Amino acid sequence: MRERRSSRMSVLAVGILAMSLLAGLPALAASPATEEEPILECHTFARFYTADPNGDVYHSAHSDPIGGATRWNVAVGAIGNSVDGRMLAGPAGLLYEIKSDGLLQMYRRGDSGWEQWEDGGFSRDFQTTLGGYTSTAWRNRITVDSTGDFYFIRGNNQLYRATLDDETRELRQQSIDADWSRFDLITAAGPGVLYARESDGTLYRYQYDAATEQWTDQGTWMADGWERFAQAASPGGDVLYAVDTESGQLHWQRFLPYSDDTIESRIVSRSTWTERSIAITSDSCAWTGTSATT
Repeated sequence: MRERRSSRMSVLAVGILAMSLLAGLPALAASPATEEEPILECHTFARFYTADPNGDVYHSAHSDPIGGATRWNVAVGAIGNSVDGRMLAGPAGLLYEIKSDGLLQMYRRGDSGWEQWEDGGFSRDFQTTLGGYTSTAWRNRITVDSTGDFYFIRGNNQLYRATLDDETRELRQQSIDADWSRFDLITAAGPGVLYARESDGTLYRYQYDAATEQWTDQGTWMADGWERFAQAASPGGDVLYAVDTESGQLHWQRFLPYSDDTIESRIVSRSTWTERSIAITSDSCAWTGTSATT
């Protein structure tokens, strides 16, 4: 049985042309659960977008986000280039790239390819003040959840939630917690679900309900030892992938916030991921059967 501890903390897409791994809506796989517990459902793949130091972008997919088996469906060759900012993935085929001057470019991938926006362009541009998140020191302090909301820690150490306004092309943000200075990495893993790592490697789970503007999980201890990871991303459903700083291997970790059971971390790729920037479509997995609260 896992020990639970709580701690209350005052809290790209890219100009690329790609090919889809699957056409049409992918099938769903489900994890077993008791009547009292929600069920985790995932699309066939957890879809990865990775950018190497040269800015080349690759598309691959992990075939077992529920079980953590080492099975991959890999796209052939590079699918894009010229990525020099912070790459993030949202829901429903949305990809983002944040440039160092704060320009945020949003792209959309459909079943048959990259889709044009209403103005005929392939990117929708937003002027923001997020340019600092392209730096090594701050790039792990911003994330996008499964609904497309942005969460980030500002220089004033406050945690912000933000949405993109399509009409004004602005980022609308609000502070939702006062002091997240102890966290050096956050990653969203569901609607308002945030995994936050302290510098000593302690990992906590939070959840924010945007509709009520209330916290439904105020910092549940989930794991220790996460100082070993250089970056993390999630397809949703409390599933995390993280890159080991020393070995460069990609680890899979699935957390179970609704029970005291645990699932051990597994290596799902022994390739070197250290120099790649990873982004994962953020709504590939979701809990069903209950509201996502603990």
